[in-house]
Amino acid sequence: GGDVLMLTDGQVSGTDAILAKARAAGIRIHCLGIGSASQDRFLTLLARETGGVSRFLTARERVDMAAVELFASIGRPVARDIRIEADGISFAPEPPPAIFDGSPLVMFGDSPGQTDVKIRLSWEGSNGNRQLDVPVKLAENAAADG
Repeated sequence: GGDVLMLTDGQVSGTDAILAKARAAGIRIHCLGIGSASQDRFLTLLARETGGVSRFLTARERVDMAAVELFASIGRPVARDIRIEADGISFAPEPPPAIFDGSPLVMFGDSPGQTDVKIRLSWEGSNGNRQLDVPVKLAENAAADG
């Protein structure tokens, strides 16, 4: 167990093998990509698959401040054991094991034929177990079908 903070500004090869080893290691990998060659998609996946966070900077941004902010958030997730549910809706991807300050929770759901749904989000926070029920009114979108 533990956390790793990775900073990179370059290309990575053998990404499938790296992801497999990272998942098996049981550590959270937090990634800070710097510049346009930092392979943001791979770093996002690496952080997500291991329960870490990823952040990205342009080559002109201050690396020191971003690294300090990321490092400070590593040991203090704001939520753990995240669960999302709603009747008849499937969500993807699986929620991460933890959410850290400054990192949004992004989920996608499929709700065939439903227009009024109640989404329940529950998690373990610093003040114990928490729950949020959110009523959502969905509109049909023919452009999204197919």
